[in-house]
Amino acid sequence: MLKAQINPHFFFNTLNNIYSYTLSDGDVARRAITNLSKMMRYVLYDTQGGLTPLTKETAFISDYIELMRLRLSTKTKIDYDVPTQINVHMIAPMLFLPLIENAFKHGVSNITEGTITIKVFQSANSIVLTVTNPYYEVKRSNEDKSNGIGLLNTTKRLELLYPGKYTLITGPINKTLYEAKLTLIL
Repeated sequence: MLKAQINPHFFFNTLNNIYSYTLSDGDVARRAITNLSKMMRYVLYDTQGGLTPLTKETAFISDYIELMRLRLSTKTKIDYDVPTQINVHMIAPMLFLPLIENAFKHGVSNITEGTITIKVFQSANSIVLTVTNPYYEVKRSNEDKSNGIGLLNTTKRLELLYPGKYTLITGPINKTLYEAKLTLIL
């Protein structure tokens, strides 16, 4: 049930982005639709077994990043670091996505330069995802506040799928950076 809530949440956000592209740049919209179709194929067909290879999850993240690059100004840089040789780890699909989505949602400014850093580290028995983005302490109206469904569902999924075998730490690490760090013990 939690996975079923995350998928529509992700697609809702992505379709909103593509809609804005259709109004401003048809070429960008077409590239975005192509990326989204690859991502949908992954979600619909490659994640049905409950676990997916880490290689497919990192490829999905790469497609997502390319989709997000289309809407970013030159003020935001993206540093995506994945091991060149990935072990044959199987993980729950789309666990990383809400953490990455939050970085793009809250860590982007058209005024201030910043970098979103996404790193995947692996060892023989663990996987660590670290997402760091600029931290903008902005007061938002009640209408602008996120309901936090992505992070809330991610925490619930972790409790169900990796009880006692994960750590998730999110929050500002200083006045200018926000970090989400997920460690899975396999």
